[in-house]
Amino acid sequence: MNKTTLRILEVLSSEIGTGLSINHLTDKIHTRFNTGFYRDVYKNVQSLAKQRILQISKEGNSSIISLNFDDPFLVDMLAEMELERKRNFLQKRKEFQIWISTLSSRIIDYSFINSISLIRPELNAKLNRAELLFLISNQTNQTNQNDMEYHQRDKLHELTDSLQKEYNISIDALIMNPEEFIITFRSSSINPVKEMMSNKIVIFFPQMFWLEIGNTIKKERPFKTEEYEIRPLKITEEELVSNLAMLGYKEIGTDIRPPSKLIGIEYIIISILMGNDSRRIDAVPIIIAKNQDMINYDLLIFLSTKYHTSDLLYSLLKALDQIKPTARAKKILDRLHFMHIGEVQIDLKDLEKRLRLYNVIK
Repeated sequence: MNKTTLRILEVLSSEIGTGLSINHLTDKIHTRFNTGFYRDVYKNVQSLAKQRILQISKEGNSSIISLNFDDPFLVDMLAEMELERKRNFLQKRKEFQIWISTLSSRIIDYSFINSISLIRPELNAKLNRAELLFLISNQTNQTNQNDMEYHQRDKLHELTDSLQKEYNISIDALIMNPEEFIITFRSSSINPVKEMMSNKIVIFFPQMFWLEIGNTIKKERPFKTEEYEIRPLKITEEELVSNLAMLGYKEIGTDIRPPSKLIGIEYIIISILMGNDSRRIDAVPIIIAKNQDMINYDLLIFLSTKYHTSDLLYSLLKALDQIKPTARAKKILDRLHFMHIGEVQIDLKDLEKRLRLYNVIK
């Protein structure tokens, strides 16, 4: 596979759900690699289209290029692309080679891992940190499916914790099963998974990763990646207020308008925890209690670790559990406790009063 073909696949796979014209594709390649000529891109696109790896559709006067997941060889080519990107990255980042090699030797005993991706590798490497996305298999035949998955996730957190200590690197791990991943990726709200897909390298089992994506797309379930990462503290006041209202928390005296963009509940929670408004922090247990089925707690823990708000999140969840206990919350608290999270003092009486005000408890 030549360099131009690899670059075409890299750009298109990072922009799933967004068809690109050849001009736009060439611009994207040039921006990402500081090189790229229309003639070369056009020639390789036409060749890939003849092989049915790409499909070309017409929109007005433009030809729109996208990946063709109906072709059985596309997944193999995407896997080859990921492995080539992994090699190129590790050749430039020798310090990552050692701990990734150790990770490679240790995951042999973790047969439930479907794939592992390195998120925003270049940016995080400069900060001596790594973000890992683990996709694990569904335990559909297990009578104790939930307990089994919690145990698997705990084992992976133990693994990444040991790597951090051995190699003096910060590692934040997000662990999801395929169903959680697909639901989050397809969500209409902006969330980290949609952002991760635009800048990642699948470092282990890329074929499994792209099979999952391809099978979902073939079922006519659309995806759309987000090119830019949201900064929780950059979420505007208007965006916070409107999204909080959608989640069942309306502040007295505020002008509520429909949100200009839907932001995932996990990002909303982290944005509030990072702020200095103690009054608004009361909103966190309220929206958690009202939207328990919407929250991906592994994603929430991942973000709280990344943005250093785990102690406050743990304390609020623990206080909420004392007032309105659930089995699910107990599992999450156990995981946070395992991570040796500190605590912040929470006024239980005041929290109970707020929960009653918002009809969370009677």
